[in-house]
Amino acid sequence: MINSPLSLLILAALAVLFVPGAIWVVWRTPVGQDVLEQLAEALGLSVALTALGGLLLFTVQTPLTAGDLRAGYAALALVALGGLGWRRGQMGRRISLRSVMGGLVGGVVLVAVVLWRFYQARGMVFPAWVDSVHHAFIVRKILEVGGIPATLQPEISTFFSYHYGFHLITAWFASLSHLEAASAVLWLGQVLNALVALSVYRLGKAVWGEPLRAGLAALLVGFAFQMPAYYLAWGRYTLLTGLIMLPLAMAAILDLLRNPQSVEAFMRLGVLTAGVALSHYTALLLLALFGGALILVRGWGIWRRLDRAARMQRVLPLGAVVLGLGLGVGLAMPWLWRVAWHLGAQATVRVVSPLDTSQMGYFRYILDLLGPRHNHILMIAAGMAGVHGLTRVHSRLLAGWGLVLALLMLPWGVRLGPFRPDHMAIVLFLPAALCLADGGVSFWGWLMGRVPAPLWRRVGWVAGGLLALGVLGWGAWSTRTVTHPATQLADAVDKMALDWVRENLPENVRFFINVTAWQGGTYRGVDGGYWLLPYAGRASLLPPVLYAWGEPVAAAHISRWAAQAAQLKDCDAAFWALVEEAELTHVYVREGVGSLQPTALNQCTGVVPIYRRAGVYIYALER
Repeated sequence: MINSPLSLLILAALAVLFVPGAIWVVWRTPVGQDVLEQLAEALGLSVALTALGGLLLFTVQTPLTAGDLRAGYAALALVALGGLGWRRGQMGRRISLRSVMGGLVGGVVLVAVVLWRFYQARGMVFPAWVDSVHHAFIVRKILEVGGIPATLQPEISTFFSYHYGFHLITAWFASLSHLEAASAVLWLGQVLNALVALSVYRLGKAVWGEPLRAGLAALLVGFAFQMPAYYLAWGRYTLLTGLIMLPLAMAAILDLLRNPQSVEAFMRLGVLTAGVALSHYTALLLLALFGGALILVRGWGIWRRLDRAARMQRVLPLGAVVLGLGLGVGLAMPWLWRVAWHLGAQATVRVVSPLDTSQMGYFRYILDLLGPRHNHILMIAAGMAGVHGLTRVHSRLLAGWGLVLALLMLPWGVRLGPFRPDHMAIVLFLPAALCLADGGVSFWGWLMGRVPAPLWRRVGWVAGGLLALGVLGWGAWSTRTVTHPATQLADAVDKMALDWVRENLPENVRFFINVTAWQGGTYRGVDGGYWLLPYAGRASLLPPVLYAWGEPVAAAHISRWAAQAAQLKDCDAAFWALVEEAELTHVYVREGVGSLQPTALNQCTGVVPIYRRAGVYIYALER
């Protein structure tokens, strides 16, 4: 499915993920940051600046062509290289061998995490599950219009107000690498999955100031925890993008607390906050919770222990953080206002009683999300470490934030709609990895402090390193296969059929596909037919699930057609009535999947087989 040369894919990924932010990083004067931290900053700033640039172009209604993108990224790369040369000249010979070796080791580990993510996706031809279908469709629309679309018409009658950070960088990556949308989503999505570990490392360094805890937390995210690796099975690429920028925005908050006079940290916090807001609303909620926890913890301490003059001095850093977060929200406000206007009714606050026993099934589902067994053990250990972290000054804020997420994960208590408790469960890996790394290093350091002989202390630290490697290896072995067959709607067999459709049928055809009920009265496809629109550009009776956000009458029509299609088992009168009303011209079915099967269609008059290969059947409707 991926026909572009690997070198072109790598260059395109480096361009969209690092070049814009690299300009910011190399032209400033970073204080005490190692190479991996600077790389993480470049990553987050690139995504955020791209999202803000896309919003600006959307506002002034200026599309970009493929030529514009190539020229633009080439120019940005030259500026970044110029800044790198200038900074190298300024630093002279101050680069130490230790920092070089640390950068090389970190780079090798980062590449290993990326390769591991691709190994976990081995054999996949299309990105998985329902979300991936509309992600690829949005990327396709961005490529068609040269920027963020105002609507998804004519394919879907809906106002576009989705968080688009992932889609925009993926569209530009697809344009530079000459990949079609579905392949770009799968390829770049796995790269982003790996890069979450890089952002976690940056946050760990901001919290503790040393690489051991930060590096271990990053490795736990990359190799041991079930999440975010399992996001592959769901196609949760937009959340991944938000979770890349979230730790970087949190690190910017800590930087600004330490140096509230830093204009650079203030602007960085604003830009990263805007990037979070434009990439995923759950990540924005998590950032707001972190900011709220910070204000409560620091504010309470300031109020209790200091006199009035000292309070005012300590309040200034908190004020700078609040203003920085406000700047980010303000930068993203044109889009957030659009979202609120379209989807504001989904924002709710309610309380579920702890006595409500109907939530027990949901609670068991949440516990399953925290699994499997190896992940349950890691989560329990992380919880214990988090409790210990509450007693330590440098870890208290992070541990408290993780505790808030754990409480919101429970099906009882406060519900902040449209966010659900299971949403909190699948992001809990982030504070869990940081708390577990901190607790593990602290415990081992305490243990080694009680060993009197220096030689045995060294042996003990080596043993601790081997123990950590064992945990990582155990996690990697347990997550070597994170894909789920039930969520892979299309494979190589479907790709052959979809390629045939694209090459042999006109663009105005309209397909019947097998469907099934999904969430909230909506429907989804069950096989490769669901990919007809985002991959082959051919319509079907059921578009991507974003149709539910569209004009109510049109959405109701689609849901009614899907409900009828889900019940069909033969080409009876109900079948032909649906064909006529939905103006269908062809049928796409896969043997053994869905209610309507080839064995029934092959007996029907007016249903003419035109494609049959490896269990995929395509028919023309001639009645």
